[in-house]
Amino acid sequence: YDNEKRYRDLILAGICLGLGMLTHPFAIVFCIQVGLWAVLTQGTWRERFSRGTVITGCALAIFALWLPLIFAYPETFRLQFSNNVLDRSGPGLISRLLFPWPYFPIQLGLLREYAGTIQLTLMTGGLLAGTWLAWRSVDRRPRILIYLSWSSIYLLIACQGSHPTKGYWCYPGALLFLCLGWGLSRLGRNFWEHSLTWRVAAVSGALFFV
Repeated sequence: YDNEKRYRDLILAGICLGLGMLTHPFAIVFCIQVGLWAVLTQGTWRERFSRGTVITGCALAIFALWLPLIFAYPETFRLQFSNNVLDRSGPGLISRLLFPWPYFPIQLGLLREYAGTIQLTLMTGGLLAGTWLAWRSVDRRPRILIYLSWSSIYLLIACQGSHPTKGYWCYPGALLFLCLGWGLSRLGRNFWEHSLTWRVAAVSGALFFV
């Protein structure tokens, strides 16, 4: 949609978000990201309202397919959702979205256990390098990747709270490794643009550091 401005792309995005919510509550992270994009990206207020309405309406329409099961087994839904989602996450979602800071050490500790020190260092370096490259780039597309990366970290911590499951970090982790790959690609391109003497010195310095 960002390139072609076709409403069918918005409808498809809404359907995918709805299917995601049917699959797992963690899809709320994607919903918030896409929702913020819909209302904050370039366009008139009418266009922003229209984008948000189409995406939200399609997502809720698909998510409503769950209602018959909820009405048929309300106690099962209450126990499953309350015990596995809400009770492990801490206070209410709105409170965590506004004040997620107490949960940063918890979730970052889980990430370190899950990814290990080496991978965590690479992901952090990729995020910082990608942010710097996106800030210097005249192309707005890399900035979408950085927006998704930073917001996925913030929203995951806010939505998960004190929930102990580590696997949810696979989504931000994939984005961070994309940033790392982008940074290494730019580094490699710049590397070959320098003289042979500079390249030999750079490789020697890197090997000495390792």
